[in-house]
Amino acid sequence: MSRKWRSSAREGTGILLALRAHQDLGVSVERARELALSFDEPLRLLCVLPERSLLSRLFGASSSPPSPKSDESARLWLAHELGELPAHAHIDWCRGDFAEQVALYARELSPRLVLLTDRPRSGDVAAFVAQNGRSRVLVVRRRASRNPILAATDLQDSSFPVLRAAAQLARKLQQPLITFHNVDPLSMMSGRAAMSSGVVLTGGVSAATRRDSLMRVSRELQVEPRPVIRTELDPVHAILDEAEFCDASLIVVGAPVGSWWRRLMNDSVAEQVTNRADRDVLVTPIGESSR
Repeated sequence: MSRKWRSSAREGTGILLALRAHQDLGVSVERARELALSFDEPLRLLCVLPERSLLSRLFGASSSPPSPKSDESARLWLAHELGELPAHAHIDWCRGDFAEQVALYARELSPRLVLLTDRPRSGDVAAFVAQNGRSRVLVVRRRASRNPILAATDLQDSSFPVLRAAAQLARKLQQPLITFHNVDPLSMMSGRAAMSSGVVLTGGVSAATRRDSLMRVSRELQVEPRPVIRTELDPVHAILDEAEFCDASLIVVGAPVGSWWRRLMNDSVAEQVTNRADRDVLVTPIGESSR
């Protein structure tokens, strides 16, 4: 059932930090503040508490979270974890499954970015929220740095959501951008090629042509990146190896949006990269109905 969230910010704006109660927040609060300042947008926090036990529900315990009812009281409750928050920060509470609640919140309020604190299998949650919340999701592991942003794209979506997300961050944060494309060596030998909007999609097309495609798309997005082409069987290893080689501050990958069948058949590159990376990863929705 859809839930209408109380909102003090315009829809389609804001930096959202989603957290679990009593979770070690690491550097995520600091990053959320920095991004809100960089984008000049409000900071929102969603605290997701676990479902009440079956016994407490059976014996009539209230379904509302055991937190104070006002936003100001909520700030006091979280003060020892979050520190001083900007005056315009807004806090919401809910109970339920973490990934589902964050996706629902993101789908209804459309924040610019959703931030998650690193946990085991963070990639699974990030991809779920990106796909179902139609939002870009950043898993935070490190403090901000000026190192390059690595945008890993398969060049198969003509709207180029991964490159757009990476280019926007590179411009706003004034960081260098590396555009990365891995080519399955078996496809290079197939002799097949397909072109769309001047961009290579699949098949036996030379690395030079693919590099030109990366540059052409990037210039349309008003950035001058350094294009990198690799030819490896395992795209996840290729992305992680390149990120380590260039000491990227952030990897940007895409998670497919669409039917359950399309998701089932996807090779889960976004989840694997996010789960295995030792640095920040931004997962952006790609495909039908993504924004």
